[in-house]
Amino acid sequence: VAFPTPVTLNDTTSQFNALTNCTQYESDSTQLLNCWRNLDANTILTAQDVVSPTEDAIFIPTVETTELLYQPLWGFTNGEIDDIPPYIIGTNNGEGFMVLEDYIHWSNSYQGLLSELTDEYNDLEIAHSILDYYGITEITSPSSSYYLDNAQIVSDSWRCSVRYLLELLGDNTDNIYNYEFDVVEYELNKNLLWGSFLPSCWNVTCHGIDVWYLFNTDYWTQFDEYTNETLAITQTMQTLWSNFAKYLNPNGNGDNDDIIWPQYTNSDDMTNYLDFEGYNEYNKKSTFEDDRTDICSFWNKVGYSGMY
Repeated sequence: VAFPTPVTLNDTTSQFNALTNCTQYESDSTQLLNCWRNLDANTILTAQDVVSPTEDAIFIPTVETTELLYQPLWGFTNGEIDDIPPYIIGTNNGEGFMVLEDYIHWSNSYQGLLSELTDEYNDLEIAHSILDYYGITEITSPSSSYYLDNAQIVSDSWRCSVRYLLELLGDNTDNIYNYEFDVVEYELNKNLLWGSFLPSCWNVTCHGIDVWYLFNTDYWTQFDEYTNETLAITQTMQTLWSNFAKYLNPNGNGDNDDIIWPQYTNSDDMTNYLDFEGYNEYNKKSTFEDDRTDICSFWNKVGYSGMY
């Protein structure tokens, strides 16, 4: 499956430049980069809201870094990234459920889902193979909803793409840390975080919720839904991420015995991730702990669409 490239994203760049008064510098990459870097944050965010409403138009200029003009997974796949920097990478258990409400533009039916997958992968044969693998037919929906089936499909492909990226590194995994996030606080999700906007995320670990736990502030402690468990998750994550920023190691200088985050390694004999889960009755066993070999092997053969 093709990834977005500088060529295919050219229209997006032009739209962004028009909204930020940088069009005059398009013929000179150095001047264009300087124009972007001199923009204030509000201008950038406002422009991004206009030009990035779909997964094919994501545009985030880098600041004071070497520009990555392609998706990281493409770079790993094609050998374009030789010097792997230290980083943290992870996924949430229900990544695909955040966009559940986006599916209502197609009918809750087999044909609707087939059309959606064909459009996503631009290949009818791939769409049929996905539906066959998940046991989805015109009369059978494993979840009793083709919308929910699609959410699970998106979640699996999203999470397997990260595993695939890590597998591509081989032995070159120094200072890489992987996590799986599977935390569901129903009342918090329903009344504070997602509300009526995303009811599909009330009892699922949706995309982005890990970021909220990491960066949430004392403001939220005034609400009854903010529990001691919420605070414990946030404090743990903030300690780990802060240590990584300071030491390139979430475990700090080795003086933190409360929780140890193992460095990622491509070995079946070693624990190679940190699992945030098990905080209340809504949590199910993390699927990362299950044998996902077959699922991810299937997705590696299918390939990953540009949004992953």
